[in-house]
Amino acid sequence: MTHPVLNDAAAALGVPLDFRGDPGLLDGSRRCLLISRAEKSPRPDSPWLQATVEAVRESRARGETLVAGSGRIAYDAALWACAERGDRAVVALVSAPDESNESQRIIPPQSLLVWPRETLKNSAASQTLRDKLMGELSDRAFAIHIRKTGNMASLAARFAQRGIEVEAFGATKSPAPPPALLNRANVDDITPLPDESGWAFLTHFTREPAGAWPGEAYDDYLRWLCSGGPYAPRDSFAALCRILKEMRLRACGRLMADHAPMVCFTELHPKQTVPLRRWRRGLLRWTFTKYGLAIRKNVLLEMGARPVTYASREVLEAVPANERRFTQIEKTEKYCWSAEAEWRVAGDIDLSTVPMHEMLAVVEFTHEAAYLSETFGVAATVIS
Repeated sequence: MTHPVLNDAAAALGVPLDFRGDPGLLDGSRRCLLISRAEKSPRPDSPWLQATVEAVRESRARGETLVAGSGRIAYDAALWACAERGDRAVVALVSAPDESNESQRIIPPQSLLVWPRETLKNSAASQTLRDKLMGELSDRAFAIHIRKTGNMASLAARFAQRGIEVEAFGATKSPAPPPALLNRANVDDITPLPDESGWAFLTHFTREPAGAWPGEAYDDYLRWLCSGGPYAPRDSFAALCRILKEMRLRACGRLMADHAPMVCFTELHPKQTVPLRRWRRGLLRWTFTKYGLAIRKNVLLEMGARPVTYASREVLEAVPANERRFTQIEKTEKYCWSAEAEWRVAGDIDLSTVPMHEMLAVVEFTHEAAYLSETFGVAATVIS
């Protein structure tokens, strides 16, 4: 079974297409949203994101079917907003549907999935083809955020070639107000920061997530992202609050040599980490923040904590596979990693097994320490 729109799209792109779902969705008006890549860690008050959610609603009000790609935050936010309202969508994919892919779990039940029969080996080329397919499956578009160059600019030019006007669409509501600050009242029982000579802790420093929280379902992340405002912030302090609420330090294997999930600490006194703070452009994050959870070293030793061994690249390559998770390159051209005095624990840490008096929360401001002490009953101190 074929459809004239699918046949025309395949001819325009020069590739055979496969599909799954309801091709009848191609019979009516079909609108895509042109959104160039913006910030890597958007917030609910990002203007292009607010416009995306509003555009999905406006398109549905006009009786149109949404056409979107999949696998980009901009596309996934649009698909989530569409599914949340019980609407319908035509979805352009890079390759055949993969049910284990979180992006495809948010596709509305009433949908048509379309993809090239043969997947390109080059990832960038595959994504460009997906975007072009999205355009060819549409007969109208909203321009939300288009850079002067890139795939969205090419799609806009292609719409003009087809004689289709691209409508500009921006957010109609004001930016969300900034999140409310915590009560700044001081409390008398804030724990003094121990001096360096008496420091017997290892500290796990927190940072804002680059996407969903660790362990958070993707659709829950998109629900927060599309919530508008006011919204709950997701910064280093919020990460610390989430750890204390869950009573769990979640391991991550993203940067580990064998992708083994680990929880990382430093044995440095918190004040010693401040001079080491630098922005890692490639990871879009700071090496250290001023927020963390310190746990006594003797407690973590019982959980298998081990100091990281720092070595040259030549030595590192010869380290046995089961030891690489506790090994780190000593220095690179611009940075000495051994200065971080890192320790690691394999797997998640269940904080409910750690006596509360063996933990110390570290924050930047007095009112934050007061909040943690009052809310979670943990001793809290300030990096002054």
